[in-house]
Amino acid sequence: MLTIRAMADGKGYSARHLEHSDYYAEGERVRGHWCGRGAEMLGLKGDVRQEDFEALREGLDPRTGVFLRQRQSSDRTGADGEVQSRGRHLYDFTISAPKSISIMAIVGGDKRLIEAHERAVAETLHELENHSATRIRKDGANADRTTGNLAIAVYHHDTSRELDPQLHAHAVAANLTYDGVEGR
Repeated sequence: MLTIRAMADGKGYSARHLEHSDYYAEGERVRGHWCGRGAEMLGLKGDVRQEDFEALREGLDPRTGVFLRQRQSSDRTGADGEVQSRGRHLYDFTISAPKSISIMAIVGGDKRLIEAHERAVAETLHELENHSATRIRKDGANADRTTGNLAIAVYHHDTSRELDPQLHAHAVAANLTYDGVEGR
């Protein structure tokens, strides 16, 4: 199953939620890894470092500190100054195996099912990235253009918040993509 959560802020999300093994155990950490052509373009590979995750969340190049988005804030404010909607900084794509598979994999110790789930996550993210796009809103245009690149931090977990067996992965994509046509 795939669930998608758009996040307006997400400050500290990696440290508070994604890196915990069973969400509650102290000292047990899950290492995230970078995935996607967008991550490669930014020089991000291997394990996710919190500093890099936070930089992307803020729309910054983790290596140079250069601001990568078109606008400083994508919050929408009305004429009266009230915020009408918040900009989305991150998207958490949570990919979960069925409960029966999780039980057979974790309780039953069938490592093949864990490997199959991880391959399914990788294939899903590949397809997701192939369909990534940017909005074109200049010179009166109102269209989307496929870019085919995302910077995604992937964290694999094996329990739910209730501590039940639950194979799932959080694939957190920064709300950024490189548009090769416009070079930005």
